[in-house]
Amino acid sequence: MFESLEIKSFFHKRHKLMLSLKNRYTFSSLMAQPSS
Repeated sequence: MFESLEIKSFFHKRHKLMLSLKNRYTFSSLMAQPSS
């Protein structure tokens, strides 16, 4: 029970981290490109 809960929270945090990283990457790439 507790183990599955920990795994769930771990994946949730990892998912959030991945999303934030992806958002930051896309944002930086957009800023790097000159707006046409």
